Amino acid sequence: MKTFISLLFILTITFNTASAQIYDAVIDNIQGILDSKLNPYGIEGAGLTVIFPTDTVVTFTSGYANGVNDAISTDKNWHWASGTKPLTGFVILQMIEEGLINIDDPIGDYLNTQEIPNVDSTITIKQLLQHTSGLKEVWTPNEGVLWNAVWSDRSKVWDPKDILSYMPEPYQSKGFHNYSSSNSYILSFIIEEVSGKSLETVFEERIFTPLEMESSYLSSGKNIDMTSLNGVWSGSENRSTWSHTSYLSSRSGNSAHISTSTDAAIFYRNYYTDSLLTKQTMDALKVPANGSSEVIAQNVACFSKITQTHGYETTMFTLITASGETASLFGHGGNGVHNSFSFHWAEKNITLVLAINDFSAINTFGALVFDVLCGLDAVVAVSNETESLEIADKFKLDQNYPNPFNPSTNISFELPSASVVQLKVYNLLGQEVASLVDGRLNSGNHSVNFDASKLSSGVYIYRLSSGGMSYSRKMILVK
Repeated sequence: MKTFISLLFILTITFNTASAQIYDAVIDNIQGILDSKLNPYGIEGAGLTVIFPTDTVVTFTSGYANGVNDAISTDKNWHWASGTKPLTGFVILQMIEEGLINIDDPIGDYLNTQEIPNVDSTITIKQLLQHTSGLKEVWTPNEGVLWNAVWSDRSKVWDPKDILSYMPEPYQSKGFHNYSSSNSYILSFIIEEVSGKSLETVFEERIFTPLEMESSYLSSGKNIDMTSLNGVWSGSENRSTWSHTSYLSSRSGNSAHISTSTDAAIFYRNYYTDSLLTKQTMDALKVPANGSSEVIAQNVACFSKITQTHGYETTMFTLITASGETASLFGHGGNGVHNSFSFHWAEKNITLVLAINDFSAINTFGALVFDVLCGLDAVVAVSNETESLEIADKFKLDQNYPNPFNPSTNISFELPSASVVQLKVYNLLGQEVASLVDGRLNSGNHSVNFDASKLSSGVYIYRLSSGGMSYSRKMILVK
């Protein structure tokens, strides 16, 4: 089943039937892939949200949640597990842009590391972001001691900070990439220390509320209602009614995000189209960490070679198609209560978020991911998120700066000739909240300051209209 929705805050072209028809063949093919592959791959149910180049959002479902009488629902949630890490990385990088944190600071400036076993106070923020800190994975050592402690009482609500008492001895040296959720735990606690707020409150204020991610929450320290999820399976064993509170509550910024697939896609779309942070920060984010490059597959599906690297709390895939074209994907995978794959395909301006409800189906999930990517390879690249929107070479609408902003921001545009111009701002309900320009302007460059001091935090749309042409962009007010 597929569902079309219109999300105004990520639209520069308002959804309509024509925009959906552009991708009818691709959409039907993707639905067919899900419907035909789940059973052979031994997967009970799957959910997929794709945001196409026109910003048309399509959510697909296939299979079942809790048995044959309970289909996968677009309204129910998925556990994104390590797909939470980019959200944590975003908050850290935003704090760095705001001057609250320095990327080269040692973590001892923010945390009392004497209270955390086997954690060196000289580890830097950058090393945590790149997973070059030398910290080992807290969940895998000690012959399952932590796992046994967590699963001994499935209904127990854990404090994520208690996990750090199980930290193993580190690697002998820092500076080389070793993926470990221990880094993300530490980053989470630094966020709380710097902000003076809980991690969930910070996520609500900086991500969930501004981006209208209404289903999103963190499972940290919570008793989780399993009926709100799209089922849980381990092979043929239905675990949908089993309590997973002990496991989910012990998670933090490493893997605690729970939401619908649409919510997850909203974040990945905004983040990896460089809409939330400066270009300088996003460029730094995508620099591969030392020792993180590896070829993970060759001649898989329609791809001849797949290389994986790691940036700041971001996994980067370079896929070479059989025809020699390159695909660059930015995002993160996750393996928790559910398996997930959340990425933005840069060359095609496609965002895809795929989840399945069988946490044991790691290998077959990978095959399903590549099947879906091959199905999306037919999409023609179109970009709505360029540095500026242009008509010919002179009609331009630039991205506002700064963005996000509080309380004011500048909007710049260029006119090829003198004309009557309207520049207006709308909220997500389509209601006009400000008229910045309404009259005749000369040709050339123009800049207008927008003061939003009387408006509440959130996402707003600004639209430039002139001579029968109209272009829009989004901006984020964070108070």
